[in-house]
Amino acid sequence: MKKLSALIALSLFAAAPMAFAQNGGTSCAGAVTIATGQYDADTTAAPNWMGSFGPLVSPSNDVVYTFVAPADPSVVSFAATASSYQFALYLIPSCASGAEPTPIGATATLNAPINSSNISPALVAGNTYFLAVTGTAAGGAGANGTTTINATTPVSLQSFEID
Repeated sequence: MKKLSALIALSLFAAAPMAFAQNGGTSCAGAVTIATGQYDADTTAAPNWMGSFGPLVSPSNDVVYTFVAPADPSVVSFAATASSYQFALYLIPSCASGAEPTPIGATATLNAPINSSNISPALVAGNTYFLAVTGTAAGGAGANGTTTINATTPVSLQSFEID
């Protein structure tokens, strides 16, 4: 009975939506791994280390998350549900300090997700990608603040072992 109770409690915990206060990283190497859940990204104290995204200028501060595309990349989605400033989310296929590649997905509108319908080229299972949170170019250098992001990046079980 104790095993069954523990299993039920574990399954309820796993099904509950997760909320993370952890902010994104302030370098490519320091990018925070993002999983399914809610994140509060804060660019207020971050540096402006990503100067552009392809042809898009980025004069404001930046934080970045990373993830590996799952076996079914069509289920990946990122949506900003609240923001205190003119935010932009850019999905990029690689990360380097300074000039970033052209985004393969982007949004600057609340509740308008980056997902398989607007990511081009499509995500490739097993490849690493980055989600940059910054301000819009039109917002200028002062476009900094907090953005709540709902992320869906399912992971698959790589191994399971009972000792």
